[in-house]
Amino acid sequence: DLVVWKATEALGAKGAILRILNLGTDELELSAAYNLSDAYLSKGPVTQKNLITDLYRKSRVIVIEDIHDDPRFHYPREAEREGIRMVLDTSLSFRDRIAGILRIYFAEVRAVSDQERNFLVSLADQCALAIEKNRLIEAQKSKFYLLALQREGVAARGRGAAGIGREGSGP
Repeated sequence: DLVVWKATEALGAKGAILRILNLGTDELELSAAYNLSDAYLSKGPVTQKNLITDLYRKSRVIVIEDIHDDPRFHYPREAEREGIRMVLDTSLSFRDRIAGILRIYFAEVRAVSDQERNFLVSLADQCALAIEKNRLIEAQKSKFYLLALQREGVAARGRGAAGIGREGSGP
């Protein structure tokens, strides 16, 4: 939430969204949004991940000045009703893997400075690192939980065997 809010304010944009790649479904799902209507946001996940991945590997910041004639933009009519005229997309990538996309919406077509592009790339890099770190932490939690369950199972079997041993050595 903080990323989309600050990116919108820093760039004087209309709004922003952050889509993170769901590793289970392989779709870029909406994770955070700022200053966009629920009607616009209810469009669902981006399903053309392969197309998006290929396009975003070519450039870290993509400017979509014509939302009606760009295959990366899925809902031009709805965007126009929302007051969107231009979009900046930045890939969130970590070790050549797409982790997500930060999309900034503008109410008018305008020039994008090198300083703004550099800001977006830095922001996207930090987001990608945070996403990767979170995934690693979750993976470690899952491993720890499984180990704890296995340990408890071994301990329960040991207690059971000890109980049987005590019953068998009775008077």
